[in-house]
Amino acid sequence: MKARGKIWFTLSVLIAFQLSINPASAHSRLVNSIPSSNQIVKSHIHSVTLNFNEKILVLENETPNKIQVIQISSGKSKSGKLTVAKSQVKLQFSNPLDKGKYQVKYRVVSEDGHPVQGSYFFSVK
Repeated sequence: MKARGKIWFTLSVLIAFQLSINPASAHSRLVNSIPSSNQIVKSHIHSVTLNFNEKILVLENETPNKIQVIQISSGKSKSGKLTVAKSQVKLQFSNPLDKGKYQVKYRVVSEDGHPVQGSYFFSVK
């Protein structure tokens, strides 16, 4: 009986430990974006902004982070200046986006070194 009791005690401790792991240790995720997914924008768009739940990695001479904005009808990517500030990544355009449907593709690296990628669509009317 003593061996069985030790096994149950050990299992209980392991289960309690597993349940107490902080969910904040999960990977970074997109919290919101401007413009947002499936949004129909009726004004000029000069940038795309992505906000994450964790800080994004910034390296001195290179960036592992990328936002690509593609106009669906032409298949062309819109270029711009990429900036990272804490948990926000922003692609600023020199000219506003033309009317049409766009896909935003992103790949960023959170400060803990884990890459996060995804995509969504929005339209400019």
